[in-house]
Amino acid sequence: MPYIIKKHSAIEQRLAEKGLPEHLLHREERRQEKLNRPAVKMTKPHRKKKKKQVFEPLVEQNDDFFFIAGYTSGGAPYGVTWEEMGLEPWEELV
Repeated sequence: MPYIIKKHSAIEQRLAEKGLPEHLLHREERRQEKLNRPAVKMTKPHRKKKKKQVFEPLVEQNDDFFFIAGYTSGGAPYGVTWEEMGLEPWEELV
């Protein structure tokens, strides 16, 4: 224990005479700058809001077909007709 006290007093004496070493001086300055900065309120991270689902008419529809599944080699559409669905053309889906 006496050795630690001697060492401690020697360090205190050296610090009193020469001040803090250069590398510790910068560390102390940075610590003081941090303490003097205005407090920043920590906020919760923003979460993305879920988009409301809006019904948009299917791109593959026309006056004859409720859903166009594809086209023949001649270019004629085929798929499910409005009548097969039990709906009038362009009737709203519930």
